[in-house]
Amino acid sequence: MKYLISAATLFTSAALLGAGCLPSAQPETSPLPAEQPKQEVQTNTENMMGGDMMNTGESNMPSSDQTTGEGMMGEETTEGMTAEMTEHVDLAAIDDTWGSYTNRAGTFSFRYPTRGRYAPEWEVSYIAADDTNLSGDCYTGNGSSRGTQSTLSVNGTSFCHTKTDDPGAGQHYYSDYYLANVAGTRVLFTFTKHLVNGDMYDDVSCHGKIVLSVGDSFCAQFDEAIYEATLDQSMNTFVVAG
Repeated sequence: MKYLISAATLFTSAALLGAGCLPSAQPETSPLPAEQPKQEVQTNTENMMGGDMMNTGESNMPSSDQTTGEGMMGEETTEGMTAEMTEHVDLAAIDDTWGSYTNRAGTFSFRYPTRGRYAPEWEVSYIAADDTNLSGDCYTGNGSSRGTQSTLSVNGTSFCHTKTDDPGAGQHYYSDYYLANVAGTRVLFTFTKHLVNGDMYDDVSCHGKIVLSVGDSFCAQFDEAIYEATLDQSMNTFVVAG
């Protein structure tokens, strides 16, 4: 009897399945989001004060909607330092996704990346002679040093490049300062990048590293050498108006 019931049940199930009455199994999918660095909205402000100016200027946060235009480390100096570094890292080409900035007085201009994980936030400010962060021709900034200062020469203008990290609560705020005397005024270009401690993520590939946050659950690897070369690539577009 058990055998007859089982066979009948099997026959009925097969018939129902053939008629489409029983649901067929569906595969489960769980796609992961592609890694994309966070993009911010651009904000611009400029406050020209006349004479020496103090920490006021134009700032920018990277986004995909920037206006486009024409267009390393140690107490080591040199014109060929950026070229030497960029030979060893993969840098994105300067293209129409790059933004262009010209100061309000029309004195100088430069270009900057707006997309990708190495696009920084930036600010142009004017530094007074008595600024407490000045050390000779360099700007020390806030936080702990990420390396000794260097000099970058671009089209006859000499920039002192210093860099700091301001860490806390698993966060890292990298600042890179390029200070130059332009037409008798100290002009400071500040590039910043918000990074995080990779140990905060479950992904073991993030552990022991300083990484970019991609949402709440994912990280993107961050190569400081590529970032530094990208900043130098940007500063090498600096031009003083003739």
